[in-house]
Amino acid sequence: MWVIRTIASDEGAQLAQEYMEYQKKKVSISNITMMFGHLLLDMGEYIKSQKYFENILQSNPNDEDVACIYYNIGRAHRLKCEYDYSLENYVKAYTIHIRARPQRLVSAAKALNGIGIVHHEQGNYEQALKFFSNALKIYRKQLSKNHTDIGGTLTNLANVYRQQNDFSQALETLEEALKINYQSLPSDHPAIAATLNNMGNCYFELGDYAKALDHYRRALCIKEKPAYSNMTHIPILG
Repeated sequence: MWVIRTIASDEGAQLAQEYMEYQKKKVSISNITMMFGHLLLDMGEYIKSQKYFENILQSNPNDEDVACIYYNIGRAHRLKCEYDYSLENYVKAYTIHIRARPQRLVSAAKALNGIGIVHHEQGNYEQALKFFSNALKIYRKQLSKNHTDIGGTLTNLANVYRQQNDFSQALETLEEALKINYQSLPSDHPAIAATLNNMGNCYFELGDYAKALDHYRRALCIKEKPAYSNMTHIPILG
């Protein structure tokens, strides 16, 4: 989720309003009980968040909430670089979602993304690609073609390609992610700036300095917007 502070200028207020409207859509489909734990994670309070979710687990929540709790505990462990515990909880979340009837495939894909991120951070790039690709297949079947979860998963894939020095494949993947971001996010969303910056890095590594500079400039234009500098943003995937 993204936490936004409004600012004084007309332009900043307009941009901040775009972000708030976007976030309302996310909040409206989220379990309010989970939101406080999410907020703690986004604030960097990983231990407090983990304990919060573990306490909820003792209150006999329903099956779907249990899976979401395991997912968030997995995320807390990952952010603390406790990868074995993180994988254990992500796998629990995935298993519950996939065994449900009907299967909760989108939620299962989210857990796969988390597993992929753990493998990426451990340097297990082939494993990371496998889990990101499986998540992407589910998302493409279950979600609209411009859904932000598809864009986020494409970005995860591109990050692995970059680590493998496959900059051409990373660029192709980032271009698709950028198109989705432009369709689904506010025009000056930080994810767009990050994607442009990553594309600039790829062009730089390929020796195309003119295109690298162009993408860096476009990213910088977004970062210089008032709403960007007055906002804390953390991606929710994984």
